[in-house]
Amino acid sequence: MAGTIRRAAEAIKLATPGIICRATADGMTPNEIARELGTTGSCVRRIVRENPAMLAAAKKAHTATPAID
Repeated sequence: MAGTIRRAAEAIKLATPGIICRATADGMTPNEIARELGTTGSCVRRIVRENPAMLAAAKKAHTATPAID
């Protein structure tokens, strides 16, 4: 049981920067993202700042994908 929880926590930790960068590319503010994830705006800004390539890729994918309403 503990191993399952640890693996799940690690998967979430690895996915979080991608989630934040995609949300930023979608136009969400750091505070909006932080509210959704249960963290702080400064944590979101730090993750974006530490992952410029991931943010660039998310922005590129965002502009290449038509919006679905």
